[in-house]
Amino acid sequence: MQQAYSNLSDGLGKSASALVRTPLKKYQYGASAGSALATAVRGIPAAAIAPVSACASAAHSALLGLRNSLDPEHKKESMEKYLGPTQTHNRD
Repeated sequence: MQQAYSNLSDGLGKSASALVRTPLKKYQYGASAGSALATAVRGIPAAAIAPVSACASAAHSALLGLRNSLDPEHKKESMEKYLGPTQTHNRD
């Protein structure tokens, strides 16, 4: 659940950055209001996609955690497959 929360938080942060932080910084560093507004408009597609991607990633993490808690043997097999048998014992 922590990984899911982190994924969701990162996606929302990216969305906020594209819409607010980047244009505001541009304006603070001397760009005109029109230029800062244009930067915000160009950030709309990324700002729209970031939360959707974050939700999908959060759902994936939550479901993976649920599967691992319901089937610890499958988790152990996955850990051995990707980390090797010696690494698995250190993570349990």
